Amino acid sequence: MVHTGTKMRLSRILSAVTVPSGVALLAVTWIYIRTGPAFGGIIWYLCALAFLVLIPVLPYLIPRMNRAGRAPARDTERRTAIIVGVLSYAAGTAVSWAFDAPLTARTIFTAYFLSGLVLSAVNALFRFKASGHACGVTGPATLLAYYVGLRAALVAASALPLVFWSRLTLRRHTLSQLLAGSVIGICSTLTVLVVL
Repeated sequence: MVHTGTKMRLSRILSAVTVPSGVALLAVTWIYIRTGPAFGGIIWYLCALAFLVLIPVLPYLIPRMNRAGRAPARDTERRTAIIVGVLSYAAGTAVSWAFDAPLTARTIFTAYFLSGLVLSAVNALFRFKASGHACGVTGPATLLAYYVGLRAALVAASALPLVFWSRLTLRRHTLSQLLAGSVIGICSTLTVLVVL
C-alpha cells in the first residue's frame, strides 16, 4: 500500500507533467516531425510552441518565480490559466489565418482554440469544472490520430488514466468533470478536422 504522503506527491507530479502545455509540446513536436513541410516549417512550429505551450503556462510559472509574493489561490490560478490559454489560442489562430499558414498549422491552432472556448463556455455557463487536463490530453490525442496515426494517439491517450487518477486523488475534479473535459477535447478537435 502506498503511503498517503507519497500518493499525494506522485499525484502532484503527474498533474504537473500532464498539464495541457506539456502535452501540447509533445503533440505539436511529434506532428511537426512527422508532417514536415505540411506543417509549414520551423516558423510555424515555433509559433505553435509560443501560442500553445509557452504563453499558456505563464500563469503557473510567473507566481513561482516571484519568491517574495504568495502564490495565488488555486481557483484564481486556474481561472487565470484558462483565460490566458484561450486568449493565446485565439491569438495563434488569428495569426495562422491572417498570415495564411499551411492547413496543418491552421487546423492545430483552431482545434486548440475551439477546445479552450468550449471548455470555458461549459464551465462558465453551467458553473461546472470540466477538466482542462483531460481536454488537454484527448484533443492532442485526436490530432495525433489524424496526422500521425492510431499508435501515436494511443501513446498520448495512455496519459489519460494518469490524469484521472492524479486529479481525483488531489480532489481537483470529479469523475464527471474529467469525462466532460475528455469529451470536449475529442468533439471540438473532430469538429475542426471535419470542417477544415
